[in-house]
Amino acid sequence: EGLSVEEARKRCWLVDSKGLVVQSRLGSLQHHKVHYAHEHAEVKDFVEAIKALKPTGIIGVSAQPGVFTQEVVALMCELNDRPIIMPLSNPTSKAEC
Repeated sequence: EGLSVEEARKRCWLVDSKGLVVQSRLGSLQHHKVHYAHEHAEVKDFVEAIKALKPTGIIGVSAQPGVFTQEVVALMCELNDRPIIMPLSNPTSKAEC
């Protein structure tokens, strides 16, 4: 019941320090990111990735403080009535917002 692994992965997009994880980067990706590399143009900026993908939610696990800026939150609110924004990195000094 539910989605297959392949269908679920199609709905999950990753952004790392080099931008959106896409097929054209396969040669330089760490092994755990390969299954999430989609066919898409390269996007290096997080805000531009949000504009392109129009996600319903974003989850921060990068320990990069300040990634979820006011601009990011405002954009997510423009795209969604009830956006899901989860800055999960610990300690809180490393949280994304």
